[in-house]
Amino acid sequence: MMIKKYKLFLESNSNFSIYDYYEYLKEISWKKDINESEFINHIEHFIGKGQWSLISEHFNKIFGALENVDIDYINDRLKDVFDEYLDLDLSYAIRCILYGDYDNYNRDVRSRYNGMMSVKEITNNIKLIMICEFLRNMLSDVLWVSSYRDRIMSRTSNDEMYVTSDEWSVKNLSNQKLELENKKIESEYSKEKYLKFQKEFSVEKYLDMFRPGIYVTVGSTQFMGAKFSHNKIKNEFESVLPSILPDLGFEDVIWPYKVPQDKEDIEIYEFDFKILLKM
Repeated sequence: MMIKKYKLFLESNSNFSIYDYYEYLKEISWKKDINESEFINHIEHFIGKGQWSLISEHFNKIFGALENVDIDYINDRLKDVFDEYLDLDLSYAIRCILYGDYDNYNRDVRSRYNGMMSVKEITNNIKLIMICEFLRNMLSDVLWVSSYRDRIMSRTSNDEMYVTSDEWSVKNLSNQKLELENKKIESEYSKEKYLKFQKEFSVEKYLDMFRPGIYVTVGSTQFMGAKFSHNKIKNEFESVLPSILPDLGFEDVIWPYKVPQDKEDIEIYEFDFKILLKM
């Protein structure tokens, strides 16, 4: 049904709302051969004119940085640490895209990126899939006003939903009058939060929350696996990193958490950290 509605959109730019587009992005993110020309067309329509160039340039830089990473070499350099924990079945380093919630934009870099997407292959289709994830992340915040109980659609008029002109595209959100006071938003806090988000919104800020990185983890697929010392494994990784970081063009190493001040060490079930790469 969604594919049929999308074909109608391509033919007439009607009967396919920005909410349909959000659902459609879920479907095509599983495709092995995304149609790039169609992909560009709906970005230019819903996100805004000129936005494909902006978005693709950012992700080209991300994938350029990831392509320069020799992940096999990194895993080999970390092997001595991994071998210390052979009873745990998850020990690896992978290339990834680090991302964070838009609310984290003004935070210190070490607390901005609370999520990651694995990038197993450096291909154009994988890049388009990652752009799908970026768009879904951004549209989720743009299209709904979140409240304690549910989410309220921020767009209800034809102009807002069908993006009848570039004036109503996502890139121009900060200049749009969405008339939230006419929508059934029970929480005043939720409404005020969305209005603040709308005023400060920009596609560029969202893009900056998606960066190239490396994710390293030691743990187990089993619930409550073997415990090990936090300080010991962190020290082991810190001793190896000087042989890896100089060749990476990295920006920062993001460690997971600190040992509470009232304790010298803690026993943990898993340990991971991220390396933020330059673009």
